[in-house]
Amino acid sequence: MDNVDIDKVIDLSSNQQDFLCWSCHQHLSQRAMFCNHCGCIQPVRDIDHFQRLGLEKKVDLDLQQLEKNHASLQRTFNAERFMIRSQQEKTYAAKHREAVQMAFDNLRDPVSRSRYWLMLNKAEAKENATQQNSAIISELHGMYEGASDTVALDRLAQRTGQEIEMGIIRLLSVLRTQDWNSANKVLSELDELETLITAVREKRQSLTPHAK
Repeated sequence: MDNVDIDKVIDLSSNQQDFLCWSCHQHLSQRAMFCNHCGCIQPVRDIDHFQRLGLEKKVDLDLQQLEKNHASLQRTFNAERFMIRSQQEKTYAAKHREAVQMAFDNLRDPVSRSRYWLMLNKAEAKENATQQNSAIISELHGMYEGASDTVALDRLAQRTGQEIEMGIIRLLSVLRTQDWNSANKVLSELDELETLITAVREKRQSLTPHAK
């Protein structure tokens, strides 16, 4: 089997709840992807995205390692490897592929990873009806309303993109210090910026003559 560093993915520590292999009924770790007795693939367990991809649980990820582990796990659960296996194992392999892809998609993007990190730390964003847009966002919205040509919209898109990049840097910084309130505020601002840049692109498209 072409696995990610198996010692990182399979935790056999004594404080983990044991599971039974569905095929041979031997005891397994919660994180075991394959039975170390009979070799059968196991059902997808309820573990976090970091554990699923064999990564250290931290908000600053080694993206190259993330890519490497994702590719390795997708090869491990490739449908071709289970062509002569039972239907049960084929189903489990497909579920693992889905779970691995979901974990990868959530962790590779810094904003979605930050949201997930807040959730893991039970610091989800709370609605604040009195929260107002920052001065920067208000300024950008004003620029959007006043933009009447593609040049102005391109300039606004570039400025908004820069603000998104700086926002992501701020977000990761406050998450490192566990400043949950600031993290939620920055996430809210990033949502506003993403909505704005989408509106800018749509407005620009409406001003661009269609090619004949």
